Amino acid sequence: MKQTIVYGPVLSRRLGVSLGINLLPRVKKICSLDCLYCECGWTQILTKNPKNINTFPNKNEIKEAIVEKLLETNINIEHITFAGNGEPTLHPDFPTIVNEIIKIRDELSPQSKIAILSNSTTLNNKDIRDSISKLDVKIMKLDVGNEETFIKYNRPAKEIHFSDVISGLLQMDDIIIQSLFANGKSGNYNEKNISDWINLIIKIKPKLVQVYSLDRLYPSDEIIPLPREKLIEIQTKLLENKIKAQVF
Repeated sequence: MKQTIVYGPVLSRRLGVSLGINLLPRVKKICSLDCLYCECGWTQILTKNPKNINTFPNKNEIKEAIVEKLLETNINIEHITFAGNGEPTLHPDFPTIVNEIIKIRDELSPQSKIAILSNSTTLNNKDIRDSISKLDVKIMKLDVGNEETFIKYNRPAKEIHFSDVISGLLQMDDIIIQSLFANGKSGNYNEKNISDWINLIIKIKPKLVQVYSLDRLYPSDEIIPLPREKLIEIQTKLLENKIKAQVF
């Protein structure tokens, strides 16, 4: 769990030297999914609509935190990244915050790109889609190809339906899909799920797919890392369908 609003700089495998922005509370994990592999642990408040929760940092706190960090940091920041303790788009003021961060970036760190790591569950909200579309790097999560695996592996809040996630992704342009594959009793690596997932990727048409497996701590004992050669096999299937893909 991140204990500050802005953290880093960190050296990211995907984003280089990056500052993270945590829009979520620092005490309890709030997310719309309860994924078996999450490095933040199990989700304590599982919801897509976090109403009446007053522990989100407010807009002014977020602005002050990013300005302070950018002014004190004397190295080149490649990305300013919305991530943190759960799904960043759950913050009730997410669209306004995006606009403010873009203004601050333009003034204090114009060389930096603004990125997001999102689990894709809020994309049926037009305001969220429009806000994400303003960002430079849009990394959206899609680990599975069907509802059955989605429920078992990503464990969504009850108001989230897999069809809505896919519908939202189909309305996005210029996105990167990030997919984590795992073996084990409750893993998502099986022939049917991989086939269904590839068919969805072909429909979504992302500019890039990032394929990886377990690398950090994870809470479930029902999954295990997938060998790199299996990730390369998935990458090869994507390349055969003219989908650009990377293995991490």
